[in-house]
Amino acid sequence: MSTTYSMWPIIVVPYNLSPWKCMKQAFSMMTMLITGPQAPGRDIDVYLLPMIGELKELWEHGVQTYDYMTKSMFNLRAAVIWTINDFPAYGNLSGWSTKGFLACPVCNMDTTYCRLHSKIGYIGHRRYLPMQHSWRKNKADFDGHQEMRPPPIEFSGEDILEQFDFIRPCKPEKNICDSIIGTLFSIDKKSKDTYKARLDLRDMKIRKELWLKENGSKFDKPPSEYALTPHDRRTFYQFLK
Repeated sequence: MSTTYSMWPIIVVPYNLSPWKCMKQAFSMMTMLITGPQAPGRDIDVYLLPMIGELKELWEHGVQTYDYMTKSMFNLRAAVIWTINDFPAYGNLSGWSTKGFLACPVCNMDTTYCRLHSKIGYIGHRRYLPMQHSWRKNKADFDGHQEMRPPPIEFSGEDILEQFDFIRPCKPEKNICDSIIGTLFSIDKKSKDTYKARLDLRDMKIRKELWLKENGSKFDKPPSEYALTPHDRRTFYQFLK
């Protein structure tokens, strides 16, 4: 995590093999290794261009391949089913910015967000639940409101292709794992449970037990349920060892 050098492996996995084989190292093919002082960012398409050309040829024309089982040649074709990557890389590959007010590539223009003191919050996940689910009317455990809206609009392939005319560059986000660990351990300057986050709770009129408590000339921050105690931290460290 302390290095300033970047290295991105691009690995192709053949999914037409048996499930217990396709993810084994022996059947994974590393097509390229993108190295440099920084992540490729929006320029990743330049590195992927040769591989995309080969994949297009495999899909449109195929290549003659020997079948060991039948002892004969056949025309092999290939298609990309999906990609597996982290969220910042998802943004680079899709061309959709994974930050800002519309950061969800799935929800697209129907992303639910709210303005907070120091950042943007993404809420409305209960929209995916069945309409009669009890959590939809649960105010206390969520954002203080009922959620009776239907799921986000599903965009067609044609809709997505039209949006490609408006692609703009995006920058990679910070490491999500660092943020989670910093919040659980209440690490100063690395925790997302900040004083501004507590002010957001007060503005939203929820989680009153977590509001800042005035103590003379300063404010105290009540401990949250998910913050690890010193005993829990020691147990965690021992588990890592």
